[in-house]
Amino acid sequence: MPIEIPEKIAFLKKIHLFQGLEEDELQAIAEKLTEADYPAGSVIFEQNSKAESFCLLYGGRVSITRKQEGKIVQLATFVKNDYFGELALISKRHRSATATAVADT
Repeated sequence: MPIEIPEKIAFLKKIHLFQGLEEDELQAIAEKLTEADYPAGSVIFEQNSKAESFCLLYGGRVSITRKQEGKIVQLATFVKNDYFGELALISKRHRSATATAVADT
């Protein structure tokens, strides 16, 4: 079920990236958000893929890993109200790691 705009605005207010923005600015962002569901075990984005968006985590848990020298290295875990994937997007680089849903996300 889609998340309504007022609920999206309340969610954005919990994320420090958006603190200090006015209500109308938050509304504009909320209207542009795209929702996606990821079952546990599914890949959200892969290392070396093109960055076209970043993720705000409304619920669930996401693991960030990087393949280095043939080994998988755990870099971070994100939970509700976190965001990730913004660095590659801002720097216009390919993804430096893979994001995988650890729980339904």
